[in-house]
Amino acid sequence: MKSAFLAFAGLVGASGSPVEKVVELIQGVLDRTIADGEAEQQMYDKYACWCDKAMKSKADAIDQGRMELRSLSQEILKLKGEIATLGSQIDELEGGLAENAEMVEEATSIRQKENTAYAAETDEMKQAIAAMEKATSVLVEATGSAFLQEKTSAGRLAVRNLLAALPDGAAGQPQSGTVQGILKDMYTTFASDLESATNAEAIANREFEGLVAEKATESKLMKESKATHEADKAEAETNLATATELFDGTGQQRAADIKFFDAAQDACLAKSDEWTERKSMRKEEVEGIEEALKILTSDEARQLFATAIKPGKARAIYHLRSLIFKK
Repeated sequence: MKSAFLAFAGLVGASGSPVEKVVELIQGVLDRTIADGEAEQQMYDKYACWCDKAMKSKADAIDQGRMELRSLSQEILKLKGEIATLGSQIDELEGGLAENAEMVEEATSIRQKENTAYAAETDEMKQAIAAMEKATSVLVEATGSAFLQEKTSAGRLAVRNLLAALPDGAAGQPQSGTVQGILKDMYTTFASDLESATNAEAIANREFEGLVAEKATESKLMKESKATHEADKAEAETNLATATELFDGTGQQRAADIKFFDAAQDACLAKSDEWTERKSMRKEEVEGIEEALKILTSDEARQLFATAIKPGKARAIYHLRSLIFKK
């Protein structure tokens, strides 16, 4: 403003300088001031637009990160629970497999002992039955009571061998008074006992085989289930590691977005305050120049211009200066 007045005063002092040139000069200053203001306004508008877009983008990213963190947190808790459940189920299956193996081992041991006892018992029975069959054959060939009375060496040997072959407690309990009756009763008893023992052995063996087959089927199913659970657990552990990594990365990114948002907000607010002040000052400057032009083109200013070329030029310029800046 002052520089414009000084230029104006110089033109007034110059010989033959028209008033229009003074007005043109100040008008040029006004036009440049307005043009500069418009250019700066465009630059600020671009910056403000960037602030709006950047802050909105970061605000959306921060909100999205919050939702993702919540979802990932729930997923992590779910996976941890799933892993714990699968681990417990795997432990139970391992315990069931160990229990089945122990039951089969114990049943096998008992079955072996029972079979050994059966083999020993039936072997004695078979020997006794074979001896009775031989003794009976010898007695049949003899002549009944005459055989006993004569006590032939063959008869005595057959009976002695028979008694020696009998199990403890089996002799001396006939149901008839004759040797043939004794042998018949004993044969029947031993044959029945052998059959019962054989049947019992067969039943025990079938039960053992059934138990082994049942436990084998159970163990097979448990192994398959264990393998499935282990695969599911491994997959869940992989998913947990991935979710945990994403959670950490999302948390870090969200923290960075918040930091950027805060910094951008501070910078944009500071720039806005600066621009508001600068815009106000430029407005005052434009208003001052416009007021100067208004004064310079007034009737009073024309009269002052007319006196400026007379000896009282300095006083007139001073009066004009006070007139322009009195606002």
